Amino acid sequence: MTTSPEIAITAEHLSKCYQIYDRPQDRLKEAILPRLQRIVGRTPARYARAFWALHDVSFTVARGEALGIIGRNGSGKSTLLQMLCGTLTPASGSVQVNGRVAALLELGSGFNPELTGRENVYLNASVLGLTRAQIDARYDAIAAFAGIGQFIDQPVKTYSSGMVVRLAFAVSVSVEPDVLIVDEALAVGDMAFQQQCLQRLTDLREAGTTIVLVTHDILMTRNYCDRVVYLEQGRVKAIGDPETVGEMYIKDTLPSAEMSAAVEWKRDDTAKLRFGSSRGVITRSRLLGGSGETSVASRGETLTVVLAARIDRDVRNPELVVQLRDLRGYVLYGLATSPGDLRIVHHAEGADIEAVIEVDAHLGPGEYSFSLGLVDRHGETVSTVLDKVVAALPFTMLPGGPSRFHGPVDLRGRWR
Repeated sequence: MTTSPEIAITAEHLSKCYQIYDRPQDRLKEAILPRLQRIVGRTPARYARAFWALHDVSFTVARGEALGIIGRNGSGKSTLLQMLCGTLTPASGSVQVNGRVAALLELGSGFNPELTGRENVYLNASVLGLTRAQIDARYDAIAAFAGIGQFIDQPVKTYSSGMVVRLAFAVSVSVEPDVLIVDEALAVGDMAFQQQCLQRLTDLREAGTTIVLVTHDILMTRNYCDRVVYLEQGRVKAIGDPETVGEMYIKDTLPSAEMSAAVEWKRDDTAKLRFGSSRGVITRSRLLGGSGETSVASRGETLTVVLAARIDRDVRNPELVVQLRDLRGYVLYGLATSPGDLRIVHHAEGADIEAVIEVDAHLGPGEYSFSLGLVDRHGETVSTVLDKVVAALPFTMLPGGPSRFHGPVDLRGRWR
């Protein structure tokens, strides 16, 4: 396999199969009986069934790119990461990772529980390729990042899971790897430590480190990943931008009460991705600025979203929903209608509904969009998704001249 210098990871047609035995004795039978059956001319019996943890998975990751991997439990995420790290051999296919790799796969993996935290720092850092002198130079920074105090001189077997992952993460990022692979480790630890880790990931990515991050946190993939791989039952269901792939995952994991029928993603005439039941559809949407329909806005300009939808007669409590999202799909603001906000025209098939929302675009420069939704509300927290259109109305915010605020949203703060 040959790869471009700009490619950090290349995975081609990766597959991994395990033999599953229903009973312990079946494993012994599989090892002995088929050979005897061949000798006597009988067709060998099978005492195991094949389970494909991964099947034909292919993708590439560019140098300096942050790739998220999402999927339900058992979808093959951890198996894939172990192949990327070289700790698991694929049944077929190939993988190539260029550069020094640091991995944080399981809590305490690679730690000797009988050794102290300090001793494990030196052991793990040396395995990752650092010399004794390099570890000496970085030890204080590692200990400070881990923040476990005097416990660093206690055996690791006395640590909590949060303390273990603090120390493991501190060691992994201290070696300044070319490729950093993290499997759900950031789910452990308090909020302050998670923010500290995420800031370190940002710093590493800006310095050119390639990051592969497995998580169930869709907001994390939207904030820290350039692309996302969505695995389902060991296969790649989708690869793409965090917003679109994240919405696919959210849709697939919605409780059955929120979907009246099994639906698939579809593209409409404008190539927008959408999903929903068959009992309602958004029929029209427009984004208006001060001078009419627009896809460009200036800071402080009033933007108007005009929505129309058609619903079946059995939809009792329709709501239209508008969400303002940034380029990665992070929801900055959302608002649903109340019954008084809707104009409803009943007819034989059901009803046509319309609504208009106005927002003042106090935003930083960049790319944004309005995602649109139509739901049937059943209570405070339960609703059926009738139609959802991702990034239906994209627009660009122009720079608004000198300003002291930073971030995507201007909350119009005032000093006094």
